[in-house]
Amino acid sequence: MNRPVRLLLVSFTLPQVGGLETMVRLIAREFVRLAEVEIRIVTPTAGEWDPHLPGVTVHRQPSLMQLHSHYQWADAVFFNHFYLKVALPLFWMPSKPAVLSISGYTPPAQVEHWKHRWMGRLMLALLFRAHAVIACNAWCRDLLPVESTIVRNPYDEERFTLHPVEGARPGDVLFAGRITWSKGCEELIEAFAQILGPAPADDSPGSLWWGMANCEKC
Repeated sequence: MNRPVRLLLVSFTLPQVGGLETMVRLIAREFVRLAEVEIRIVTPTAGEWDPHLPGVTVHRQPSLMQLHSHYQWADAVFFNHFYLKVALPLFWMPSKPAVLSISGYTPPAQVEHWKHRWMGRLMLALLFRAHAVIACNAWCRDLLPVESTIVRNPYDEERFTLHPVEGARPGDVLFAGRITWSKGCEELIEAFAQILGPAPADDSPGSLWWGMANCEKC
């Protein structure tokens, strides 16, 4: 094949910040760095963010015909989680090499709303069609009905680096993420409660114990 490999990255969301968005950017960046590749990023979300990488283009809110054209163009497809609207062509292109990365999964039988349960069954069908499935952790892997490989979520080493710290660290803990059950904020607080033991009598606003007791959203 006398041309670069054509990779289609499919992501159901693509603003400038966020976990899934960071994964798309890092995957594209590393493929460009390591191989001769052309990448199209397809997303149903509107926006203006662009990774500004050579050979990488972003295609937003494609029609079904445009989406079909992107799938035909690609040598392989990488799904950054699942979103039905941008996954449909795979159902009539079953031989297209596809890798599905999953960061959370609920079995269809455990979903209450019929619409979400129906979408869950379609996701299940896609899982069995995928050539490979990636789970972000053991919890997600154990829920999946197909064999999967654990690849933990990456971080951007260009943004998160260790810097020398003068004096003692304050011991503060920062939780960065949406307050939702799948992020594990509640489990984090419970773990601190077990580690720290009973709250001190002189607990004051601003302390870790005070923050735990007043975290109503968690």
